[in-house]
Amino acid sequence: MNRGKPVVYVDSSVLIASIGNESYGEWAREVLAGQEVVSSAIAKVELARFVHRVGQLSDRIRAVMSAVSFAKVDDQAIAAATAVSGEVKALDALHVGTWARMQSLGLNCPFITADRKQAAAALSVGATVVHPYGGDLL
Repeated sequence: MNRGKPVVYVDSSVLIASIGNESYGEWAREVLAGQEVVSSAIAKVELARFVHRVGQLSDRIRAVMSAVSFAKVDDQAIAAATAVSGEVKALDALHVGTWARMQSLGLNCPFITADRKQAAAALSVGATVVHPYGGDLL
């Protein structure tokens, strides 16, 4: 990672939104501009599903994938994910768990998501959350 830029953790909703005409696309592109972007390795699977859905691997998708540092999902991330597993879907819980694992290693960064439930789950474990919903999460 390049320590010259602010580091942010993003979930797949932000990565996918930043690629094209998804909801919150403009917001996602603005919030990621000039940031060192980190996401969970599971985002690779979620991005591959998006590629399958749209039917092509565009230059924009390639650019997004190459700009992200992907963090491994280890036992500590999985353990942290269980803390929110009742609040969100399994892959979303793993994103929160991966963020929590990064915090335990000393990488203090905000959690950026375009998913209301995931934002609430990340807040519940102490994350500074950036989302497009203002003060209205639920």
